[in-house]
Amino acid sequence: MLHTAVHRADGGKEYWNYPYKFSMKPPYEILRVGKKLPLQINRNPAYGEYVAFVTTVLVDHGDVFIGYGSGDSSSRTFRMPHAEFEARFFPRATSFLEEVDVAEDVDAEDLELLGGVTSLNATRECVSRSLHGCQDDLTPAVCRACHVRA
Repeated sequence: MLHTAVHRADGGKEYWNYPYKFSMKPPYEILRVGKKLPLQINRNPAYGEYVAFVTTVLVDHGDVFIGYGSGDSSSRTFRMPHAEFEARFFPRATSFLEEVDVAEDVDAEDLELLGGVTSLNATRECVSRSLHGCQDDLTPAVCRACHVRA
């Protein structure tokens, strides 16, 4: 799973979660990014952002099982048969010979929540701060200074 924070039209931030597929061999190339998961998002009472954060993903008896926190205040689960999960979140069947974008389209109702977004193809550049313990690319996020380029 991957997650990203988006700016809402009402000024708040909301966390979106996406399933993705990657190759099982180095360099672990991302093969597909699926559609946004319909997780229960609640507002965090301490800092006000809308949060759903995936903590567990597994396949159990043919079902995809996802454990996640909602609003940083409750634990929730999402469960769906694997075949249904594939059809719903990875609807574009592609041939390996076909050259296509790896990401599924964003649903129109999700775009309506966004405020002031000119591009969903923005890239984030991060550089490590020169603090003790913050010298490489695998440092915690608190050590990195990031900015977004559209």
